[in-house]
Amino acid sequence: MSLSQLGALIWSGRWRLLLCVLASLAGAMVLSLWLPKTYEAKARVILELMRPDPVLGTSYNTKNTEAYIQTQQLLVTSGRVGERVIEKLGWVDNPAVIDSWQQATGGTGDIKTWAAGRLLGAIGAYPLEGGGTLEIVYRSPNQEAAETIVRAIRESYIETALALQTEAAARRATRFAELVVPARKAFDAERANLLAVQRETGTVLGYGGKDIRNGTLSRLVTEGRTAQLSAQRTVNQAMRRVTSQQIGMLRQDLIQVEQRLAMADNTLGGSNPDYDALTEQRALLVGQIAKATAVLRAQGAVAANAAQRLNELNDTAYQAERERLLDSAPVDLRIAQAQRMVALREGELQRLEANLANARQASERTESGLVVMGDVIASKEPVAPNFPLNALLASLFGLGLGLASVMIDGLWRREVRVPQDLAGAAGVPVLAVLRSRRARSWWPLRRGRTAAA
Repeated sequence: MSLSQLGALIWSGRWRLLLCVLASLAGAMVLSLWLPKTYEAKARVILELMRPDPVLGTSYNTKNTEAYIQTQQLLVTSGRVGERVIEKLGWVDNPAVIDSWQQATGGTGDIKTWAAGRLLGAIGAYPLEGGGTLEIVYRSPNQEAAETIVRAIRESYIETALALQTEAAARRATRFAELVVPARKAFDAERANLLAVQRETGTVLGYGGKDIRNGTLSRLVTEGRTAQLSAQRTVNQAMRRVTSQQIGMLRQDLIQVEQRLAMADNTLGGSNPDYDALTEQRALLVGQIAKATAVLRAQGAVAANAAQRLNELNDTAYQAERERLLDSAPVDLRIAQAQRMVALREGELQRLEANLANARQASERTESGLVVMGDVIASKEPVAPNFPLNALLASLFGLGLGLASVMIDGLWRREVRVPQDLAGAAGVPVLAVLRSRRARSWWPLRRGRTAAA
């Protein structure tokens, strides 16, 4: 079918098409006028995704933010929130609600659950741009009722979120409290085992859990090095003291005497008494220098011998202590193993006690982390029925229905409306179209007024 044939087909059924559109539009308007008006109320809650939890210190990153928001949406529309709203509104004792429940269920089941299910059907929760704010929407035929109910929904949602957090924390605290008891018993048992090994082996543990005897070896090494350094320091001090005080002064006097002796040799001669006195003085100074040097060497030898004896004694004690430690290696191994087990059980006990303290603190919290954002926003005009939208949808429906009706009727009746229809029916080409004076156009062809050959 060509476009001209399709256009002719639609044109021929234009009145039917228009009738379908008008009928659909009229039906939509009547239905819109018959439906009750609906008002919408909104309440917003800030989720505070960026700030860490004040109790647990946890925060949400970009990976789990979407899952958290979806969970909050489901929580808003959950039966637990709905039942709490029913309690706040007092619908359980409302005669109208009781009558509706009896008519709908025959008086079977829980009225609170039934009313909450009816309420949840009109609740919606949508995250605003950015995901940090959740908007709660409720629709009702009464504007004031919509405001009251959406406010109760927001309050119930915050209370329920806090209750879920505290209940979960209380369950964790109970579980950790149960785990702490055997962990403490295990720690006490390992500590008692360590004390038993100490009594059996005669080991005394000092600060930090180290055997006091095991420090003897390092102490001996330290004392030996200290003694050697002290002896060397004594020798050096003696050498510096003698050199600076005695030998230095004697050498200066010797230099002066030799200078005077050289001058006397040139002026007085070798048989002069003054020359002989200077010679005797030089000999005396040389002897004194030799004696001071001998004393210095003797002092150095004594200090070196003392250091050597102390080093030998220290080496002997070191070797003896080393042999004792090697003999006590199995005992030290038992002590080390017992200490490791005590440290392990103590670490487990500390972790469980820390988790228990955090869980108890979380179970006693009074804030859910959700913040109310402003007051309730209510529409002054009804949001439903939406006349423009209903008119548009009805027009589109009528247009589609009319087109389908025209197409089915045209294909069923197979009338000649354009030259192409005649050419297809006769199997020969159309050479010309003759129009009568009464025919204003050839599209579509009118029987009895136009002929084609």
